[in-house]
Amino acid sequence: MQTVRFPRTVDDPPTILMWRVDDFAPLFVGFLIGYATGYLVTVLGVSLIAVWIFRKFRLGAQPGFFVHFLYWQGFMPVTSHALINPFERELRG
Repeated sequence: MQTVRFPRTVDDPPTILMWRVDDFAPLFVGFLIGYATGYLVTVLGVSLIAVWIFRKFRLGAQPGFFVHFLYWQGFMPVTSHALINPFERELRG
């Protein structure tokens, strides 16, 4: 019987070549938008800068900060009854 190697961290996102998926996705979306509008080089440049800024921010922040930020801004709808409405800042009994 052969031994099976497990990844060191379970929560790491998958990678595409050398990029994490959360770094690659904005670049791919920027490519699609740039190709559709005819401004491929401009939009790719802006998306590369956005990925660079996001990566710098992600490395300095706590793990999961971006998901919590999206939740508190209301961009991540959650249908669970255990979580509160992010737009309601005061809890009433």
